[in-house]
Amino acid sequence: MITEKYLMVALIVIASLIRSAIAFYPEYSSELYLYSAILWSVPFMLYAKVFFGFLMAPRADGIKG
Repeated sequence: MITEKYLMVALIVIASLIRSAIAFYPEYSSELYLYSAILWSVPFMLYAKVFFGFLMAPRADGIKG
C-alpha cells in the first residue's frame, strides 16, 4: 500500500509538470492537456480503490458524517 501512495503522488506531480510544459510547447497543448488530465485522474481512482473500505466503514467515534 505504501508504493501505491507514492505512485499516486508521483502521477499528480508528473501531471502538473506536463501541464506546465504547455507554456513551452503551445503547439502540443491539446495533447498535453489530455495526457495531464489522464495522469491527474488515475491517482484519484487508485485512492478510491485503496481507501474504499475505510471510506465506507462507520466512524470510530460514532459521529454521523
